[in-house]
Amino acid sequence: MTNIEKVKRILDAGHWVKVSYDDGIIRTFTSYYEDRFSCIKDDCLYANPATTINGTIEVIQRIPTAYEA
Repeated sequence: MTNIEKVKRILDAGHWVKVSYDDGIIRTFTSYYEDRFSCIKDDCLYANPATTINGTIEVIQRIPTAYEA
């Protein structure tokens, strides 16, 4: 299983994924659609096609908050 498949499975479970690359860049993947991943980098949201994810993968468990009208 490739890292892209691992990230997709974690996102399907409802969590976010933090990937730390060797060059010090940290990206937080929040969702995907087809071959495009949405990620947070430097407090901005990007949607880019992911060709490879070659860093340390960490699961960020999302705690659902109650909706208040």
